[in-house]
Amino acid sequence: AAFLSESNASEQSNPTQETPSNQPIVPKVPVRPGRVHRNSDNDTSGLLLPFWWDMQKLHSLNIPVTHLPIDDLKWHLSWKVWSNYGVPTHISPTDVRKDPQRYYLHYERTMNAELSFPMYVISWDNRWTILDGIHRLLKADILGERSIPVCIVTTEHLAKIIVPPPEEAMILLRALS
Repeated sequence: AAFLSESNASEQSNPTQETPSNQPIVPKVPVRPGRVHRNSDNDTSGLLLPFWWDMQKLHSLNIPVTHLPIDDLKWHLSWKVWSNYGVPTHISPTDVRKDPQRYYLHYERTMNAELSFPMYVISWDNRWTILDGIHRLLKADILGERSIPVCIVTTEHLAKIIVPPPEEAMILLRALS
């Protein structure tokens, strides 16, 4: 199941939030799982990456920007990678493209994505796998772009970004097993 993969956009833009008592709430460090995606309701195979990573550490890596053809990344668009604020809903970018009104939150996030900000990808199992930037990929595809800026993460970078799965993810994984 695709789950625990999307950080709330407001959490990303507002690193601290105020409580009614004016005490700041410091959010957890956003991490991304080596997501298990489903191509269909009956398919639970498809582990893309066998590790979790810290998004802040990923973005702090000093990696040069290059470009990759959109066609090399399009395979991500059919995968059920998105949820709605942690609720497993199994939404693919293609679902969002076909029905933007139904999936308006992801469509809005997609169309607001900044294409000049590079995606982060790694070569895994002989193909490019996105660590961060699927909304940017969908927007670039919708707009007919032929290439997209990327930072290519190497296996040497992994030691700097890999983190253990959060406890709440482990609880959910055990419940789903």
